[in-house]
Amino acid sequence: VTGSDYLLHFRDFYINTMKDVKAEQFYFFQQSYFENLDNYLGDNYFIINVYYRNKVINSLLVLYYGNYVHYHLSARDRKYSSLGANNYGLDVAIKHSIDIGSKIFHFGGGNTQYPNDSLLKFKTSFSKTKAEYYIGNKVHNQVVYDEICAIWEKKNPDKKDLFRNYFLIKIQKK
Repeated sequence: VTGSDYLLHFRDFYINTMKDVKAEQFYFFQQSYFENLDNYLGDNYFIINVYYRNKVINSLLVLYYGNYVHYHLSARDRKYSSLGANNYGLDVAIKHSIDIGSKIFHFGGGNTQYPNDSLLKFKTSFSKTKAEYYIGNKVHNQVVYDEICAIWEKKNPDKKDLFRNYFLIKIQKK
């Protein structure tokens, strides 16, 4: 299923899921993000909805191009977690990906790189194949960068350790 109406419906479900799991603000994408996905991606995405008793209980937003598929975002109703709807949705997404000629299904990572990360465990349970990835970054103005980091750390002392591996914090100062 594709189309901007589906994306906006997905967005509402996704935002409610992020509220439910008390996700960090980073994960609350603006409505314009979802509105523009349809413009930028054209037909290069699909949404899998899992229904139970005529109600969507799980939804996945999957992006693809050529041979590559990326499991981008998902949403769920926690009241139905015991039904395994996310696993079922991923199974359907994988089969659909094969049907459209894709060769690689990228699940993304976990919340951390540590083996006890439950999201990472879940995603790696689908395949023994793992790929390394790298995130590039470049600080163009070290003075301004240091000022921004100092301001953020002062305003967020309780989050300093939690976000130490994110872009602004993880860059090694020379």
